[in-house]
Amino acid sequence: MTSGPTEKSAETRPASVSNAKDRARMEAQLWFAARLDLPALFATGVTDHDQREERVRQTIIAKALESATAFRTKDSGAVTFREAYQRAFGVPL
Repeated sequence: MTSGPTEKSAETRPASVSNAKDRARMEAQLWFAARLDLPALFATGVTDHDQREERVRQTIIAKALESATAFRTKDSGAVTFREAYQRAFGVPL
């Protein structure tokens, strides 16, 4: 089973992020970057949370992954990229 974007352990959290909300956003962005094969999400210039989340949104749409399975949970089964994005960032895709 693949973990979802907000299910990382404390050991993998970026140390430079100070508050819990920003840390959760960063973890979700890192998860999406790995899952969507977006290595440049953090490497392309200076970006902020909103810019990275917009890049993730654009990539999901460009690759037509809205209804594709992003990960599975024990309780609810398959979670689509659309649902994962909303869970992680609190806004609809």
